[in-house]
Amino acid sequence: MSDGTTSDGPASSSRSGPISILIATAVGGGAGYLLTILVGVRLGAEGYAPFAIFWSTLYLVIGALAGIQQEVARAARVKTNFRGQPIARNFAVVGSLSVGFFAVASAPLWQPVIFQGESWSLWPAAEISDSGPS
Repeated sequence: MSDGTTSDGPASSSRSGPISILIATAVGGGAGYLLTILVGVRLGAEGYAPFAIFWSTLYLVIGALAGIQQEVARAARVKTNFRGQPIARNFAVVGSLSVGFFAVASAPLWQPVIFQGESWSLWPAAEISDSGPS
């Protein structure tokens, strides 16, 4: 290569990024489809309707936030706190844990409405699907 990099250098490591994103997208999409099928089988057509509304609304919000996330990531600069740790990483960890805690803590309020009679048996699948790579 003319710039002095080898096949083991930055050029080869940059190719793993898109592949990782492709794999994460496939796993996340597959988990979503699997959850949709499992809920349909377990709840039947009548019980599936409220879940479908919930699921559609959830991904409407996720789709809207994805664009915002991309623009924020594009404009972000790496800043560190007084210990040299990346502030964005710390925010992401705290934010993810907070959202996960809120989902678990509020589950008794929304599970009976969304999942009706099968609430606790389907909840772990919904949580795993929502927390997957996206």
